[in-house]
Amino acid sequence: MTEGGRPKTDPSLKKAREKAKMQRYRKRQADLYTQLNVEAFHLESQVMHHANAVAQRRVLRLSAVSSLLPWKEVLAAIRDDMDELTTANDALRARSQAVERLAKAMQRWVHNAQYFPSPSSLSSSLHASGTLCRTPWRHVTLDAAPATRTLGFDWITKNLCHNHELVFQQCHFPPITSPDRVADFGVDTTDGMERLQYIWRIQDDVAVPLSTVRDAFARPHFLSQVLGKHLTNTSSVSPHISAAMQADEHLLSDFGGHACYFHSQWGATSWVHFLTREFHLSDDRCLFVAQCIHEDPLMPASPYSRHRMIWFALDEITPDTTKIRMLCVNGRCFNMNSGPVPLEDEAARWGVDVGTRAGGMATLPAEDDVGDKEAWILQRITQVALKNVTSFQRDLCAMLATHSALS
Repeated sequence: MTEGGRPKTDPSLKKAREKAKMQRYRKRQADLYTQLNVEAFHLESQVMHHANAVAQRRVLRLSAVSSLLPWKEVLAAIRDDMDELTTANDALRARSQAVERLAKAMQRWVHNAQYFPSPSSLSSSLHASGTLCRTPWRHVTLDAAPATRTLGFDWITKNLCHNHELVFQQCHFPPITSPDRVADFGVDTTDGMERLQYIWRIQDDVAVPLSTVRDAFARPHFLSQVLGKHLTNTSSVSPHISAAMQADEHLLSDFGGHACYFHSQWGATSWVHFLTREFHLSDDRCLFVAQCIHEDPLMPASPYSRHRMIWFALDEITPDTTKIRMLCVNGRCFNMNSGPVPLEDEAARWGVDVGTRAGGMATLPAEDDVGDKEAWILQRITQVALKNVTSFQRDLCAMLATHSALS
């Protein structure tokens, strides 16, 4: 039943509905509270992160400001850099000028180089054909400037080394594989009497290791040759050139102790300046070369000179056998101003008296028999020159005897 036509409400149901309604309201409030707390936490985190970032930027800005140098120090640093650059530029400029001076000095050296005929084919006594190339040897002068002088030392000796096989071929040495022995002397007059050349050839195989031949025979014999110890009228250098010699020793030290520049006086008026070098071309080949320097502004000038070149090659045929090849080429004596000396003077320098009535001819040919006279003088010179071949063989035999006694 209802009162006034309305249904009667159960108080317990009403109370339950109100309770449920209140629970829903409280839940909504609790959820809202939780959501607001989460949002507040996120906002606080963002605020803290932003605050930290601002603080870090402030610290970095303050640090950068504190690390900046004062303008005076910046200016000093720039000035130091400019000084270093200026010094470097000055050094490069000086180096460039030095290279330019060196190039000009080398051009002058090449232009002023003296030219001499090369050893070509030998005379008929050495079975020459006279048809080989005759490229002139050059640059037998040295410059006074240290840099140019060092290059001169190097070029002259390397030129001799580079061409040694060609020279042996031109002078008709047997092939290196040949067992033939050679020990002779000849006069090459292919270019005429004024440019005649004296040529000694020696080739032999010795049953001695290369190192022993090099140290016990080749090196001391080679030194004896360039110092003229086979002559009786030689003397050492004067003290007044010792400073120049010391300076040259310093320059030659760049070549590992294998290059030397020797100076001696042969006779009363002849200074001889010999540039030498030892090349170890391989484990089985060693080469000694020597060139006579005709003009050297730092050394005593000689009114008379003679073109001299020496090649001394050692080749290992077997571990216990060495092939020796020695070639010595001398030119006719000449005066630096007037050219070749008269043939009579040339003969006298060999110890040949043109007034002698001996030497394979009953009498000296008459003055009008020029050809016979020249032949007679060359014959006598040959007799003297062959003594050097004999001396070489004697020294070689002594070395072989010593090696045999020690082995």
